[in-house]
Amino acid sequence: MKKVINFIFGVHNHQPVGNSPHIIEDSYQKAYLPFLEILYKHATIKFTIHNSGVLLEWIEKNHPEYISMLND
Repeated sequence: MKKVINFIFGVHNHQPVGNSPHIIEDSYQKAYLPFLEILYKHATIKFTIHNSGVLLEWIEKNHPEYISMLND
């Protein structure tokens, strides 16, 4: 009998209060969005993402498509 291992894949994304919008945009384009796009293509992978409040507010304002991808 095979032993079952339950694995929770969790990621934490953060930007500090007062960080420059262009720095957050750069991080979004180079890290947050590409990572989510890969997970989106592999829908069988179960995961959780925690975005800090500052980052989540910025994403909601500047890239609502990211939230739509999370909701799919």
